[in-house]
Amino acid sequence: MLGLLLIITWIVNNPAMSASSPSDWKSELTAADLKNTMNNGETKGAPQQTVVNGWYANDIAAVTAAQNTYIATSSVRNGNLLTLLALGVAGELIIRGTERARNNRSVADA
Repeated sequence: MLGLLLIITWIVNNPAMSASSPSDWKSELTAADLKNTMNNGETKGAPQQTVVNGWYANDIAAVTAAQNTYIATSSVRNGNLLTLLALGVAGELIIRGTERARNNRSVADA
């Protein structure tokens, strides 16, 4: 039963389903860099370069947000798995304790 819950938790809390995957980040960063290089080639002066740098910062911020979402989702999954493991261990200890108490009572009654 615990194994089934662990598998379901692993699948349901998949960080790749809620955010872009690590394989997408490199292509997104490459696209942002290429776009920045092209836009910088067309600038004439500091004000235009400032605008282009702002666009580049926005593109990079989008990738950073995707990475943070991925990390947060991974942390949630790890927390859920640890909680399930702790509940499984606690349940096992409770079951063994009640069985031991029942066996001790039956031996004392006999």
